[in-house]
Amino acid sequence: MTTEPIDPDSGPARLYRDLLDTWNRRDAAGMAALFTHDGSLVGFDGSQIDGGPKAVEAHLAPIFGSHATPTYVGRVREVRELAPKVALVRAVTGMVPEGRRELNATLNTIHTLVAVEGGGTWRAAMFQSTPAAFHGRPDLSRALTDELRALLPVPAAEGAVGAEASMTGVGNTARWIAASRAKESELALPLFSDPYARELAGEAGFELQRHMRAAMGAQGDGPDLYLSIRTKFLDDALVAAVRTRKLHQVVILAAGMDTRAFRIPWPSGVRVFEVDRDEIFDHKEAVLGRAGASPSCDRFIVRADLARPWTTTLTAAGFDRSKPAAFLVEGLLMYLDEAEAQALLTVIGSVAASGSWIALDAVNPEVLTSPYTARYMNALREAGSPWKFGIEDPESYFRQRGWAATVVQPGDPQASYGRWPFPTAPRGVPGMPRTFFVTAGKAS
Repeated sequence: MTTEPIDPDSGPARLYRDLLDTWNRRDAAGMAALFTHDGSLVGFDGSQIDGGPKAVEAHLAPIFGSHATPTYVGRVREVRELAPKVALVRAVTGMVPEGRRELNATLNTIHTLVAVEGGGTWRAAMFQSTPAAFHGRPDLSRALTDELRALLPVPAAEGAVGAEASMTGVGNTARWIAASRAKESELALPLFSDPYARELAGEAGFELQRHMRAAMGAQGDGPDLYLSIRTKFLDDALVAAVRTRKLHQVVILAAGMDTRAFRIPWPSGVRVFEVDRDEIFDHKEAVLGRAGASPSCDRFIVRADLARPWTTTLTAAGFDRSKPAAFLVEGLLMYLDEAEAQALLTVIGSVAASGSWIALDAVNPEVLTSPYTARYMNALREAGSPWKFGIEDPESYFRQRGWAATVVQPGDPQASYGRWPFPTAPRGVPGMPRTFFVTAGKAS
């Protein structure tokens, strides 16, 4: 047995976080699917469930169905290789009862996970919960409670702005986008409904949204029109592509506070992979867990930084590179520089099988330099999330990279929805700042 520590972002550690995530979402089938065919679950009360996914789901489903189970917060203490493709994960966790914001210290737990890798996927051979009672050592119990309490999200009413300041600039834009979705959802005739957006945004998201609306010269305190149009267009395009192309895999890159896995009625058998950094999911999963959100698909969170190698992590989560998929790259390319954008699209192309589809939004270079957009560009820089990259001719740009693209501008008949108030300048008019919605199929 080796005692060499394994990267805390390795497959076993991610498996542990996924076990907590599925518990917090009260997703019996999702949690059960993380076990090996003969895996065992040992509960906090000592109950032992053997027999793999079927037995685990049969045990958990009535619990989730009839109990307001507490929400986990946890921290991995150790990940250690026991043998090739076998690892031990030790973690500490606390539980927050339904409707409360504080831990119940009597439910503090030591988790032990034996993870086994097969076919590139880590699964639980044994997952055990042991009460962290520390009999006769109240000092240890208090220390663990203090450690776990530090993992709790700060409620919006008690200083969300300060809590959210630890996010990167681009990370905070995810809150801004969620704030706009919340305001759209609350209109009398919304283009879509997102019941989770308001909590995902938090006060910091609404504050940034108000600041960016002012930079755009927008009147009032409603949703951002462009963002509402973009969300509606990409919602419809994505669902249409999944249905018409009979795709069963959807990859949402830089997912942020995206809730399409929950609010879109997906066809049966669709698997949605959300890819983003830890800072995003640490906030997002806590909010969704408190809300009792249940996905309308098989949802997989993939903790990865797109600036680093990420396809192995995606594959480890269950993505099948041999099958076509839909890729969504919403609100991302403009934040990258040219080399980063090209590298990302190259990597997407490397994992997109023939028949795959992609959707994204992009701007042209004039958006970055026009005096008409200067105030907005400056506000983005001040927020720590400057725009850097534009595409002059999206059809040509994507054709060179193996994609047959269709391009729509906001305000075109396909992307107006009776709400876009401005005339759309023909593409042939030079020097105009432009935004594009791009959908493309991968050439054979």
